Amino acid sequence: MADGCNGTLQIAQYLLPCHSTSVGVSRVPAKPREGRPVALFLPGIRSLMNATCLRVTPLTTLFDLLVCELPGHGISGDVEDVSLEGFACEYAALIDRYVPNPRRLWIIGESFGGLLGLVLARLRPERVATLLLLETPFLLTQPAIAAVLSRFWQGDRLPYHRRIYRELFGFDPQDGSVRAPTDFHWTLEGLLADCVILPGSEVFAAVSEDRPPSQQTDADLAALGAFPRVHVLPRIENAGHCLLLDDPWACVAALNRHLRI
Repeated sequence: MADGCNGTLQIAQYLLPCHSTSVGVSRVPAKPREGRPVALFLPGIRSLMNATCLRVTPLTTLFDLLVCELPGHGISGDVEDVSLEGFACEYAALIDRYVPNPRRLWIIGESFGGLLGLVLARLRPERVATLLLLETPFLLTQPAIAAVLSRFWQGDRLPYHRRIYRELFGFDPQDGSVRAPTDFHWTLEGLLADCVILPGSEVFAAVSEDRPPSQQTDADLAALGAFPRVHVLPRIENAGHCLLLDDPWACVAALNRHLRI
């Protein structure tokens, strides 16, 4: 356990034994605030804890955050079952052991983390109140994301990350082979929690090699209307796929308008 500081915002960091491994978790801010809802933040692939804590700071105007690492990232251990269910079981154990009952949680999932949040809500429906999904794609893998992740992987060549890309994302960063995208819309079926989806823009002006546009087409978003608990918010026009990097305060404003926290 360690105490860090982001400007005037104190952050407490932990390594917590969960289901089959230990997961790095940061409390942002370090001490709970009276009457503030608690949200578990599940980041996108390749996210590092320090950068994630900086990125989510604007969200602390709405929530007290428990920021988690993904298995096989940072100080967190690997899990043998490389699947949405295998990863989500670690977070289910985390809230069972460390978040007092009967308090219900918000889940904020960034990109791939949104899919994990949905599976977590299926595993623990009694603990999850609302899901907020920031640019979560349901069809993996999208070519733009695969290209970015493959380029990053060539720099570190971590075997566990290659497993994640091959077994979950459907592409091999080593040889560039791609299979048909896996459809994860099943994670929305029978959902008991409300689910709010916030997309970025497909025509984001600041697109670069490592900052792709939205990975959700208008057709993708329209298809979500088939699920009764899903609410799609208007696009954040001055942001692409990396919402909390491109325009975090627009994200906060959009969520605040919809949720009225």
